[in-house]
Parts: sequence; C-alpha cells; structure tokens
Amino acid sequence: MAASFIACRSSTAQQTSQGVKGQVFWFEGNFMPGPGQSNKGRPVQRDILIYEVTSMDEATKENQLYNEIPSRLIKTVITDKNGKFSTDLPPGTYSIFTKEKEGLFANVFDGEGHINPVTIKAGEITEIIININYKAVY
Repeated sequence: MAASFIACRSSTAQQTSQGVKGQVFWFEGNFMPGPGQSNKGRPVQRDILIYEVTSMDEATKENQLYNEIPSRLIKTVITDKNGKFSTDLPPGTYSIFTKEKEGLFANVFDGEGHINPVTIKAGEITEIIININYKAVY
C-alpha cells in the first residue's frame, strides 16, 4: 500500500506551544574513536515527515531506508539551515522520518517495534535529536 502525501507543510518559524521540536544532524564517513577524530555530525536541512505511529512490520524497508509507510502522513516540516525545527501536534504518538534522496530514514525503535516513536502530551513540547547516520561507520 502506498503512503498518502496529503498533509500540512510548515516551516520552523512558528512558535510551538504543544508538539515537537528538535534538531537534525548528518553523519557521513569514519566515526571510529581515535586521536583527532570528531564524533560530531553537522546540522543539516531536511524535510521531516510525521506519520501516525508505525511499526517495523507495517513499513517497507530497503537497505537502510524506508520506501513505503502505510500509516497516515500527519505533517511535513522543513528544518532551517541549522537543522532546527518545531511544530504543533495534538496529543498522541507519532513516527518521525527524514526525507532522503532514496527514501525515508529513521533509526530509533521502541520495545514494541514502533519506528522512531515520539509521544506528545497535552500542553507539552517533546524535544528530539535526529542523527542521520546511514552513511557513517562506527
């Protein structure tokens, strides 16, 4: 089943009173510990896709990227050039992905098999960091 792409699109300029905010970092190359090695990613601009909570069993993954998410797309948010984003969301649990050239990326899972789950509580802002590291070596 193909993912639906009807959703709200917002930028990071809005003030968020309830929802999610965070920053996205890109990691590529060798991140093995050693003298003179930096283990820091660099902030990166990306589209953030927020879906209804999705499990690993529901989504289709090829290599390290997802290409089909059957859950409903709730919202797409664009980070700023420093990788920062924020958006309002109603209370609930969502799966958050970054849009890459070859597909969608997420690499965090909970004990129930949900992909990058983020829970929003009434009146609260949930903060997250997204490390896009599918091209990094550790």
